Amino acid sequence: MVDSEINRDKLFQQDPILRLLALKSGWTNTRIILIMSLLPGLILLMGGYIAVTTYRGTKVITGIDTTIPLIILWMFFFSPIIWGFCLWQARTFPTIFIKLFEKGVFGEQNVAGWQSANKEVNDILSRLNHPLIFLVALLFLVGFWSNRFYLQADIFLDENEYWFEVKWYLPIYVVSWSISIYVLYIAIIRHIVFVADISYFFRRVNIQVNPLDPDGVGGLDAIGSFIKWTLVFIIGYGFLAAIFILTTYLRGGDILVRADTLSFFVLYVVLTPFFLFVPITSVKNAMLRARSKILLPISKEFQKALEEFQITKQNDPEELKKINEKLKQLQEYREIIIKSFPTLPIAEGVVKVFRLLATIPYLSSIMPLVIDFLIQS
Repeated sequence: MVDSEINRDKLFQQDPILRLLALKSGWTNTRIILIMSLLPGLILLMGGYIAVTTYRGTKVITGIDTTIPLIILWMFFFSPIIWGFCLWQARTFPTIFIKLFEKGVFGEQNVAGWQSANKEVNDILSRLNHPLIFLVALLFLVGFWSNRFYLQADIFLDENEYWFEVKWYLPIYVVSWSISIYVLYIAIIRHIVFVADISYFFRRVNIQVNPLDPDGVGGLDAIGSFIKWTLVFIIGYGFLAAIFILTTYLRGGDILVRADTLSFFVLYVVLTPFFLFVPITSVKNAMLRARSKILLPISKEFQKALEEFQITKQNDPEELKKINEKLKQLQEYREIIIKSFPTLPIAEGVVKVFRLLATIPYLSSIMPLVIDFLIQS
């Protein structure tokens, strides 16, 4: 076993939100998910109930029938996925590389290649909590609410009398929704950065693949597991986008001009292939380079034997027989290596299953858009 120099808790220590909840408060993952999912939802429901019962205006509040189910769905499904995914990132990203080092994917400990890989991995983990990630996530959050309040103004335009009378509830409404939405934006941006970083990392680093490793993918199962759980999250996010679009449609909103609604859909369409194919392709190319490195001596020896075969005199059958046996043996070695050497960090069948599942929320999201387009055309 090769020991790496990677801190398992690095992301927790550098993330201000997770450091407060997990390290300073000492909450477990389960407690964080339950409290941060249920508490904002309960505040929304109780505050909304008080706001509706105290409202004395004449206008009918049309959004209540769709907002309450959305809040409940958010509490028990979407928000736990968001917080669970954020915590999974913090636990998994360092562990991926620790497992790869333990499997000897980057060579023997303290050799030049190993040290270089170790340094780059620590740089990657440090970038995952760069202040720009939190700033960009905040800008996305501001843009989300700015679009709703000022550009499309669905809250003030459709129910302005209600919100003017119960204006005390508005900051509670915004803050309660913003907690998980902000964490969602952080998680998405962090994941994009991580996928881009590991893609660049595996394009440059030389790895060692063990064809007989029990994981079936040459010791790179940590990458395969990362890809599988990433797709679980992105499918969950796809359903979030679909529900968000459907809710907007049921409330009578114009989906085709709602930048916040369309942004959820566009993000899903773009991120799904990015999170799937970028890490698979980059790691696959690294595995192919590792295989080529092993095949190269065989290729050179085969070429050398061919040259010997060409210059051997035709009246020397024994020598020709030896060269012919050597060529066959080299061909057999090559076939054995190609057949036994894995070139994907994840089983192809798994990729096909997830690719199919990922289309379900896509179809659910696009139907209201198609209906809106047909109505307006």
